[in-house]
Amino acid sequence: GVVDTALFEKLGECVVALRCSAYTPDTAARIVKAFADGAPSNDKVFKYLSLVVKKMDAWTFDIETVAALVDSYRRAGHFDSSLYARLSTVLQQIDAVSFSLSSIATVANAYSDKRVLDKSLLGRLAMILQQMDGKVVTGPEAVQDVSVILNAYAKADMRDVALSLSHTLTNHLKPHVGGLTAQAMANIVLRVGLA
Repeated sequence: GVVDTALFEKLGECVVALRCSAYTPDTAARIVKAFADGAPSNDKVFKYLSLVVKKMDAWTFDIETVAALVDSYRRAGHFDSSLYARLSTVLQQIDAVSFSLSSIATVANAYSDKRVLDKSLLGRLAMILQQMDGKVVTGPEAVQDVSVILNAYAKADMRDVALSLSHTLTNHLKPHVGGLTAQAMANIVLRVGLA
């Protein structure tokens, strides 16, 4: 659709006028997503909400909110390394059972970018993936999530981890998508690993 730049400009003024305490992680994430989709060049909003988010207590976040934040900042092209470092610390404190395949795909994709690369966090996510029940890796979106995850680890130059994950995740996928699709996904990693 058509983006109303005047409206986003006015909304941006309102966003930065509110006190930090007016925001929760969820409201900040929703606003960042809206601006990533509609006005990604509004530096004032991204910088202000980055400051707001960095001041929030770690226990107030859940995995879906952090995933939405890092994804929206990534899509808008705003790579505030101190924000990503803060959210990485938050992610390290979230219980492993809270993570879904989709949230790991989103977070791994964001943190595999060379501007905010975090191999320590990616290592923790890989351990969580290795311990996930195979039943989690089902459904039509699982193929896309696994593909995003494997590409993220290959992009982060963590090929050994990518190869290990490709075996685990494609074995989980085989009963649901067939051996050929699972093998094709494993080949993506092998191809990147040999590049």
